[in-house]
Amino acid sequence: MGWLAKLVGKLRGTPSPPRDPDATFERLVWLEPHENPFGVRVLDCRPIAETFLSASQDAASIRFFGSLEARSGEQFRGQRPEEPVRVACGLAYPRATPFPEGPVFLAGTMEEKWNIYHFAGVLYFARSWTGHLQYTATLAPSPSELQVVEVEAWPGNVPGDDAMAVRQVDFLLRSHVLGQVVPHPAPPLPSKKGIALWSFSQYGRRGLYAAVEGVVDGTAEPSAALPPTV
Repeated sequence: MGWLAKLVGKLRGTPSPPRDPDATFERLVWLEPHENPFGVRVLDCRPIAETFLSASQDAASIRFFGSLEARSGEQFRGQRPEEPVRVACGLAYPRATPFPEGPVFLAGTMEEKWNIYHFAGVLYFARSWTGHLQYTATLAPSPSELQVVEVEAWPGNVPGDDAMAVRQVDFLLRSHVLGQVVPHPAPPLPSKKGIALWSFSQYGRRGLYAAVEGVVDGTAEPSAALPPTV
């Protein structure tokens, strides 16, 4: 569980629970494949994702949020995550319009955890509070599709095998850029509460459904296994 210790060390800020957090955690339920539109078993994290607030007593941890640097992202051009793991992949999404240079998604509230930028055929995924660069995704030229051929990731935010990095990038693209509601990948933590809190720390308001097992077949090609837009 070394990755979890590293993750906790990097994540700044803690979720601020509602007045009766125990009642909120009791509302976390598993939805079987026939009980949801995704066709896989998911934990319904909406009781946490839709009610918890993000808070921090460390002003330095949220310096980046709302700054001119965050709005530009130019400082990420040509950068890589720290000691990155590299995973070849073949993600593809229908998209007729190419990305502009600069931000393609910016967090609008403290409960949104990611900013995403595009420069010269590479997507950059940074935490919205700290500006910590955690993933890059290399794009292939295509007139009709968004194609990702390689992901680089900071290993401290990749629980499990390296293919998890591709699943995380796949979710971020689908949920933050393409506006889809799909399950997010989550590690096999021992409790529903732990999974939901991890999901909120990672994805905030967009971490609605956690797929701990069975979303993909272990390869780095999650887009074929995830369901269509909901």
